[in-house]
Amino acid sequence: MAEQLSPWVARVFTRDVLRLAAREWNAFREKQGTLSDDDEKILQVLRRKSMACVYAERSRDKRRRELQESLERAKGFERIARELQAENAALRRRVEVLETELTLRML
Repeated sequence: MAEQLSPWVARVFTRDVLRLAAREWNAFREKQGTLSDDDEKILQVLRRKSMACVYAERSRDKRRRELQESLERAKGFERIARELQAENAALRRRVEVLETELTLRML
């Protein structure tokens, strides 16, 4: 197998072309005609590597979105926790006042 693509193939099959969706890739490939066996083999390897990069990028983006959503939810939970703590403190103060009133009435 040759080490490099022929210059024409390298010019036509750019990084963006190698990253095309399957249907678009197949249509583009058909328009280009027949390639030498060496160019075909190298092109297959380059396409596979390019698509692996595309999938990895999608995976990273998905993970980043999920982390961002988790952070947003955590911030919401923190806000709710602060509100509940404030409500709890107010209720404890109210219970304390009512207990004091009850104690005074019993005397």
